[in-house]
Amino acid sequence: MEVMEVDDILEEVGQSGPYQALFFILLFLVDIQTSFFPISFVFTAAELQYRCLVPECETLNNATYNDPESLKYIPLLNGNPSKCFRYRPSNADNSSCFSSNFMTNNTDKCPQSQLVYDSPRTSIASDFDLLCDDNRWMLSLVGTANNIGQFGGYLTFGVISDKYGRKHSLIGALVASTIFGVLRSYATSYAWFLTFEFADAFVSTGIFAVTYCLAMEILGPDKRLLGGALLQCFYAVGQTILGLVAWQVLSWRVFLRILYYPGILFFSYYWLIPESLRWLIVNKRFDEAIKVLEKIGKINKKPLSARTKHNLYILKSKVIEGKDHEEANKMLASTMSMGMEEERHPIRTSLKSKIILLRVVICSFCWMTNIFVYAGLSLNSVFISGHQHANFILTSLVEIPANMLIYPLLNRCGRRGSQLGSLFLSGISLLAFPFIPADLAVLQLILYLFGKVMITISFSVLYVYFSELFPTNARNTLLATCALFSRIGSISAPLTPLLTPYINPVIVFAIFSLLGGLSALLLPETRYSGLPDTLLDAESIGKKKGENMKQGCEE
Repeated sequence: MEVMEVDDILEEVGQSGPYQALFFILLFLVDIQTSFFPISFVFTAAELQYRCLVPECETLNNATYNDPESLKYIPLLNGNPSKCFRYRPSNADNSSCFSSNFMTNNTDKCPQSQLVYDSPRTSIASDFDLLCDDNRWMLSLVGTANNIGQFGGYLTFGVISDKYGRKHSLIGALVASTIFGVLRSYATSYAWFLTFEFADAFVSTGIFAVTYCLAMEILGPDKRLLGGALLQCFYAVGQTILGLVAWQVLSWRVFLRILYYPGILFFSYYWLIPESLRWLIVNKRFDEAIKVLEKIGKINKKPLSARTKHNLYILKSKVIEGKDHEEANKMLASTMSMGMEEERHPIRTSLKSKIILLRVVICSFCWMTNIFVYAGLSLNSVFISGHQHANFILTSLVEIPANMLIYPLLNRCGRRGSQLGSLFLSGISLLAFPFIPADLAVLQLILYLFGKVMITISFSVLYVYFSELFPTNARNTLLATCALFSRIGSISAPLTPLLTPYINPVIVFAIFSLLGGLSALLLPETRYSGLPDTLLDAESIGKKKGENMKQGCEE
């Protein structure tokens, strides 16, 4: 009897029909929500522009930030008005607004109740009195709390997703994120805000990984590339929406409520989103798997054949009811070929495999490299003048064509070729950057931006590539483990400017990019492989003769 593979069943009922289109519309909304938590603190915990009130020249009711008369009595720091200091009056009893009445060699710190802002825009800095240099670290701590939350959330929700299913972990995280985001907008203290910033990051981190697993596991091999590219584009659209809301809304509390209140709609996903077909089959929930397949076939107008349904019931009788069917034994060699130890302890069994363990190490390093280089290039780039919200929106929008580029790229050059190629090209361009003479500024900029585009492509490729390297029953946990170590890159990137007296940080980024490309050589190509369901399937990737030799870009 012919063995049964999940990819073959998907092809039978449609691997990219109307059902998958509706499914991706639902994931589009999820991705938008997911894009908010890692970056919203840039606006909610933003430093504001303000200066001291000069009572001798103005009152709080009529003061404006750029009043030229008052600015005469505010010291300048790096060309900007001091935020918390003003020149000391020579005579406390004299309230005249004349230069002779101020001592320009002495300053006074003004109380926080006497500050003049450049706009009515607010952040937690103004609401919780986190102003002046003494409290700046508390604003930075918000980003740190967010990163720590992500660090813990990656591994936790990976385990939950693999054990209890993609659907329940996704909906639970979405609902929790909505609650924490809304509660954050009603914070009455800094501690309250910080607690729910951490909590939101903790639960939201698992959403994107689970979304990726759901998307990859509902598509056939030929359409996973397009699915991965679309998810990355959805994320960029979400960040664009975030920038637009931040631009138009002056209150950080209203800003958060606009972003998070619509998340209440995700309660409906309990009835709209199906469980992962692969997860159901691997966990021997065949009745539910058949219902999902019948629904896919009905919407795609490609009904599940009676033969396939019969085969699934044979598997059920063999595995669950304990009946001995010769046909089931043949099918188990492919679809359910996992031992008792793998079934009960999938993560432990997977990590006992030297092949899988090596992949986890390499994928962790590549993921860390991608985040380290991408974030580092952003932090070390020349500041772009102009409107901060407009710049944020444009930066998000340019990721859409960059992400769509990976679809034809992966089809032509494969997963491994695209991964190592983009890392190598990024490394080479960045390595050349410091040696370009300063008078060739245009060439410097081209090399710098090219390096950043390549690392962006590499970052998009790894989601698709790495999801195809691990078995279904441990996929989300192992991906979360790799992503967990990527936090090392995001934490280290802000420290790279400290290297400037010793070495150009761009050279460091170039070295890591090249090392990441070299490490990718140790991974197998997955372009011609199905999504592995069992440990044996995962270990067999790349072992077929010639499979790893097809690395060049096709014409």
